[in-house]
Order: sequence, then C-alpha cells, then structure tokens
Amino acid sequence: MNLFQKIINLGISPETKPLNQQYIRITNSINLLFIFVVSIPLIIAITSLTNDTINSYGRFILLIACSICCLLMNRFHLNRLAKIVTCITPVFALIVYPIFISHFIHAGMFLWIPYAIMALGVVPFFIFSFEEEKILMLSVIGLYVLLVVGFDEFLLSHFDQLPDLAFIKKYYLYYLFAKIAITVFLYTTFLMFKLMYHNNRVKLLRTTEELNQKNEALNTLNASLENKVAERTAKLSLQNERIKNLAYTNAHEIRSYIARIIGLSNIVKHDISQEEKEFCESKIVENISDLDKVTQKLSKELIEEK
Repeated sequence: MNLFQKIINLGISPETKPLNQQYIRITNSINLLFIFVVSIPLIIAITSLTNDTINSYGRFILLIACSICCLLMNRFHLNRLAKIVTCITPVFALIVYPIFISHFIHAGMFLWIPYAIMALGVVPFFIFSFEEEKILMLSVIGLYVLLVVGFDEFLLSHFDQLPDLAFIKKYYLYYLFAKIAITVFLYTTFLMFKLMYHNNRVKLLRTTEELNQKNEALNTLNASLENKVAERTAKLSLQNERIKNLAYTNAHEIRSYIARIIGLSNIVKHDISQEEKEFCESKIVENISDLDKVTQKLSKELIEEK
C-alpha cells in the first residue's frame, strides 16, 4: 500500500497548490487503473482464452507504456502534458490503434465505438482543474466530441468493404442525431457537475486559507501578548528587587542614623562638659548630613523608578 501511495503522490511537492495536488493524484490513480485494472487483467484473459497474442497484446502494451510515461511526466513536474496524454491515450490505444493494425471493421463496431469514445471522454472532467486549465480541458473534450461525431465517417472513407454497409448508410442519419444528443447531454451534465464541484472546492480552499490566516494572526497576537507579559513580569521583578533594596536601606541605614542622633541628643541633655557637648553636637550634625545624603539617594532612585 505504501508503494501505491508513493506512486499516486508522484509529482507533488510542498510548493504545489492543494487544488493541483488533488488533480495530480487523480491523474496518477487513473494511470494505475489503466495498468492494473484494464491492461494486465485483459492480457491475462487473452493469454488464457485465445491464441491471437500479437495484435491483441499490442493495444494493452501501448496503454501500459503510455501510462508509465504519464507517471514519469508527473514525477518530473510535466503535469499538464501528463494530463493531456492520460486523456488521449486510452481512445487511441484501445480503439484507433487496434482497428488500423488489424485492418478490420464490421457494422456492429459502429454501434459501440462512439459510445466507448464518449465514455473515455469523461476522463478530462476528472483530471483537469477548472480554474487554471479550463481552455485546455475544453479543447480535449472538443477532440472527443469530434471523434464521437466524425470517427465513423473516417472509418467509412477508409474501409470500403464492410459487412452490412447498406444498413449503416440507411439509418446513419438517425444514428448521427442520437450520438450528438447523447454526447451533448452527457458532457453538459458532467460540465455542470465539474463546475459545481470546482466552485465548492475553491470556496472550501479559500475558507481554509482564511481560517489559516486568522489562526496565524491569532498565534502572532498570542506570541505578542506572551512577550508583553514576559516584559511586564520582568519589570515587576525588577521593581520588587528595588523595593527590597529600599526596604533594606530604610531598615538599616536610615534607622541607624536616626538611632545615633537620638542617642547623641539624649547625651547632650545630661550634665556633661562643654567639650563633650560640642563633640556630641558635631556628631549629630555629621549624622544629619549623612542621613540627608541617604535620603537624597533614595529620592533619586524613586524618581528613576517612576
């Protein structure tokens, strides 16, 4: 299963748009179906039931080779070319090629060949994106319409001896109108479904992109808020640290100067000599001066804090 998933994802890179990724996967899946569901089982059936191997094998070998080429084209990012070859290969490998290799056609083939081409013409609706490759898709579908309407005319002009040729010519006009009506109805229906699916898909992708953009904006806002919270937390931590320093200064330095001044003032109140009194007064003035310096320092720090 992993091998099939790798093959289905051939040609998809991180730069590939989501819508194109889907159609590349569809193209790879269709080519895998051509190889493993159509060609290989029919080759086994032909080998088991008939002896006509050369002409019968040719169409399926051609289909396998073209399908492998389409996978390689996607691998090397030739996506549009791979889509074109995927659309055109089945009708030429399974219908046109065997007719001209065997040089044989009978009247019954006129009844099923146009409808087989019509059914294969549904493939472009699945593998082309509507927005970027609309003209290319409509051109391929136009080729299928041309084959459905005119391929039997081409066969009639190249194969003169046909069984029941008179029957084909007698009712050919009714047959032509039936083909055209069924082709228009089928392809118009698929075109409408394709358009509806594509529009819904584009809307879904745009909604997803918008949600992703909003999520990115929200993540950016959350990251910005986290940065602001971190900055605010760091600022509060710094302020708390300064407050602790101020509290320490108030508790030790200021209180120590005040205690000295009070102590010296109490000494001066007692009977002491004039010399001792002058010494205490000088120390009081000195402590007051030191206390003033400390308070000025605190005021400066408080102003800077603000």
